[in-house]
Amino acid sequence: MAIQFCLGIYRHTKVNWKFLPLTLVCMLSFLSENLAQASTLLEQLKATEAYIESNPEKVIRLCDSLLQNESLTSDERAHIYFSKSDAYYYLEDIRGSYQAAAKTLSLATEKFPQKKYLVILNSQGQNFDFLGKLDSAIYIYKKGIPIAKALKDSLELANLYFNIGLSYNQQSAYAQTLTFLDSAYQIDFTLQDSFGLSHVLRAIGYMQELYFEQELAIENYKKALQYVTKQDQAQACAIHTSIGTNYLTQGKLDSTQFYLSLASHCYQNVNDQNTLHYLYSLRAKYLIRKQDTLAAIIALDSASILSQQFGNTYEVLNNKLLMLNLNPTQETEQRYIDILQQAEDNEFLNLLGNGYNWYADYLQGEGNYQAAYEAKVKSEEFTKKKNQQTNQKIIQAQSVKFGLLQKENEIQVANEKLKTQKARWTIFGLLTFGLVLGFFAWYQYQNKRAKLLLQQEKLEKEAALLKEIADVESQAFRAQMNPHFIFNALNSIKGLMINKQEREAALYISKFSKLVRSVLDNSREKVISLAQELETLTLYLKLEQLRFRDGFEFEITVAPAIQANNIAVPPVIIQPFVENSIWHGFKNNQQQNKLAIKVTQQDEELLIEVEDNGVGRAVTAQKKNPTKRKSHGINISRQRMQNFAGTKEQEYIYYTDLRDSAGNAIGTNVSIHLPCKYL
Repeated sequence: MAIQFCLGIYRHTKVNWKFLPLTLVCMLSFLSENLAQASTLLEQLKATEAYIESNPEKVIRLCDSLLQNESLTSDERAHIYFSKSDAYYYLEDIRGSYQAAAKTLSLATEKFPQKKYLVILNSQGQNFDFLGKLDSAIYIYKKGIPIAKALKDSLELANLYFNIGLSYNQQSAYAQTLTFLDSAYQIDFTLQDSFGLSHVLRAIGYMQELYFEQELAIENYKKALQYVTKQDQAQACAIHTSIGTNYLTQGKLDSTQFYLSLASHCYQNVNDQNTLHYLYSLRAKYLIRKQDTLAAIIALDSASILSQQFGNTYEVLNNKLLMLNLNPTQETEQRYIDILQQAEDNEFLNLLGNGYNWYADYLQGEGNYQAAYEAKVKSEEFTKKKNQQTNQKIIQAQSVKFGLLQKENEIQVANEKLKTQKARWTIFGLLTFGLVLGFFAWYQYQNKRAKLLLQQEKLEKEAALLKEIADVESQAFRAQMNPHFIFNALNSIKGLMINKQEREAALYISKFSKLVRSVLDNSREKVISLAQELETLTLYLKLEQLRFRDGFEFEITVAPAIQANNIAVPPVIIQPFVENSIWHGFKNNQQQNKLAIKVTQQDEELLIEVEDNGVGRAVTAQKKNPTKRKSHGINISRQRMQNFAGTKEQEYIYYTDLRDSAGNAIGTNVSIHLPCKYL
């Protein structure tokens, strides 16, 4: 408004030069006023950064006050949300930090400082990590890599590689974890960044410990100790404890005692409660090996208290089981039952194998031989599952190492062949001294090079195809358990509990846990038997019956000639079509809802039909809200069928709209055609 007023003065008085000084004074006054406001804003922004560590609550209040100014630019708002995100992070309010960081990323323009943009990407990735959104964390970290490279910010680049490696480690992706942690190590080693080197080497050691490579883990832990700074002694305490744990796993008690002593001495000078419970757990396990029961119980009690404080459920249950085994009481049987049930709920296979074995020994000592036998059977069952997981991890680690070694050998052989070939052609050229022979040699070289390029292109295409298959399978298994289905199922359980329907709630929980366990077990396999697929589908349908408001009936029939236990199908391949029938076909249906799943065999094809008597696809399409996110379940299923069949040349899903004699929609039939394969 002020500048319009000044221009008005000039516009109405420009014919008279004596008014020009008045116009200039007016404009200078306006500019100085706005520069003063800008200066004040910048000072306030800097003030927020000064208080982030000492008083984050004050920073949040100041940021909220600044955001009330409607004249702020988009980048100025981005700066304020940047400080607000940091303040929430120091308050350990991850959701608050995540929301403020998201605002920063959405408001920042091309003029926003790239260094700050890189920092907020790294912070947002860590927020996603805390929230368990690992795919989103990896995506946001990778988004920062080209920015760090453009800024030549090696330290921030190393941090990004390190964080990506940790996220992949949580996904049990051994090869990707090793690749990114090694990249971080190379940069930190070049920079001689002691802090970064100690943390990345510790992370590599921890990864190798998870994959039962104790020797390599101990080697990297010891390397990490060489780079621990005086300001980071808590890191040294944790590393000493980890080394002692790995020596105990190997049964080397003298080495365990040595590093246990080092860790104990270290924690006397460092107040770090986050990892202290691991020291007490290590001491207890060491004392158990030394048969010092009383001291072991005292150590386990201290470990349990600290583990409980920091929410480490595995350590809490493990310590309780060890204490029960060492010191049985009058309530031992019930406590065993409670602890083992919690371990089953969390699927801690290692605890379940040992726990049921100790429980069986206790029951046998009490003379309850039948219950002891049942506990022993369960112990063997969980031990077998745990051994299978262990073997899978070992095989994965070995296959990655073998693949890397094989690749190095191939490169070495190729280099040797290339050197030999080059030397031969050089000698041949020198001997011939002729243009014709030289041209011929050049022609041969180009021909071989073209063949090598074609071979390389073929290998790259095969690798791309394998990656595509892996991505589709990954999407499929992420889509298996619909988040809305899980949310609604848990709300149904909650409603039953509120209404005091304990028996119905227990039944619902039992069916829900069986479905989750079945899906998780099947997700580890590329193919399962048709019988397993139909069993999982039945569990899903029974749960949907319990919570679907209008109710429905279903029937699954398999042709007598089909051997369901021997026929192979991709896991959870029928469920997306059944879900469509229930939640789209039966919605607002005027008749009693019925669903039929039929499995037959036609020549070399397995035919699976899903038929409902719902409202039909046309009505569903008219009522569907176009603003809602489209489900990708059917497209993913189609790609998985193509991968299973090994070709994309034909269609595997056919829809038939069912109508009565008057042409009215009376349901939908979906037929799935798969090649008949056997396990």
